[in-house]
Amino acid sequence: MTDVLAKLSSRAIAGGLGVLLLIACSSGGGTNNQTASSTDVTVWTAWGGNELAAFQKVLKPFHDQTGITVHLTTVRDANQLSINVDAGTSLPDIAPGPTVDKVKDWATKGTMKPVETALGSSFNDYITNTYPALTTVPSGGGDNLYIGIVGGKHYELMVKTQVKGLFWYNKKVFTGTAPKTFDELLAINPSQYGADKLFCVGLESGGASGWPASDQIDNIIMRQSGDKVYTDWIQGKVKFSSPQIKLGYQTFLEDYPNLKAGVDFDFFGHPSVASQYDGNVNGFYDQFAMYNDTPAARKLMQYMATSPAQQIWADAGGTLTAIKTIKYNDPVFNRAAEVANSAKNLLVTAGDFMPSDMQAAFWKSLLNVTKNPSSLDSELAKLDQVQAAAYKTS
Repeated sequence: MTDVLAKLSSRAIAGGLGVLLLIACSSGGGTNNQTASSTDVTVWTAWGGNELAAFQKVLKPFHDQTGITVHLTTVRDANQLSINVDAGTSLPDIAPGPTVDKVKDWATKGTMKPVETALGSSFNDYITNTYPALTTVPSGGGDNLYIGIVGGKHYELMVKTQVKGLFWYNKKVFTGTAPKTFDELLAINPSQYGADKLFCVGLESGGASGWPASDQIDNIIMRQSGDKVYTDWIQGKVKFSSPQIKLGYQTFLEDYPNLKAGVDFDFFGHPSVASQYDGNVNGFYDQFAMYNDTPAARKLMQYMATSPAQQIWADAGGTLTAIKTIKYNDPVFNRAAEVANSAKNLLVTAGDFMPSDMQAAFWKSLLNVTKNPSSLDSELAKLDQVQAAAYKTS
């Protein structure tokens, strides 16, 4: 579950460069196809475990149908693509796009090839079938570097997505109607359902403790103060002590076996905070860029944009695809897909795109203010200090 190959969060797998060959018995991927191959394609991904196994299932029909051999390389070094680009050495034919700060430069220099070029006559079908928030700049502008759009052209092919910040509950306890607004959420009386407390949250996650709270506060800020404030905050242009971010913190402060999704537990989407920003949804996505324009690379990009390919991902479980008409075996995923389809902006998780020192301080602050709400002003002041230093050196 990576946002981009070159921007792995602390929750992603770290370290090393591993090679895994799919179908072919050759000596590794990552070479540049100077001969514009129509029979072989090199692909880098950061996936491992079940995600990698699912991708291999996606690729098998492609090989069976086309005879093209996919040389699949698992790259866990977050900087490997950038190292190769800076050194002028070979790149894979297909790999995820870079960190957001490099997207415009790589697109302008031709390091990444437009999705329009890769998909050719099927590009319009891709735009029609994919969640609009993954392919469209809502303001009508030409750039959205978070989803790989530069000068009106697309440089990242969206293949999977997820939505975050959902409210989960025990269906046997909470039997009411999902609240539509945050005020309605706070007004729910637990005693009406025979409960002392109706909702709970776990915030610990080892060295990354605090990140689950960041999913909630991200949703609050983007839906309370808007996507511009939210994006500027990620980029260090809005202080943590600003009225908008402080208000987000203030709003935030007001494992079971054999359970069946949709029967024993369910969720509702993050309720409205400020209605004019309801289209802002917190999520992430997996995407691929084409670095070498070869016949085989084009065919694979075209295949990954199809419903049959993405249906394999859906059937494997654990993710939403990028195509909005895909159906899921799990009713919870079908409902999550409805949330994704309602998004005007699918905004990335803030902490994952902040400098590492800022990310750590942000997550820790959420633990601190949860334990001691009266510490809010002092915590925000500390975060301002971290922000000033972190963005100056990043």
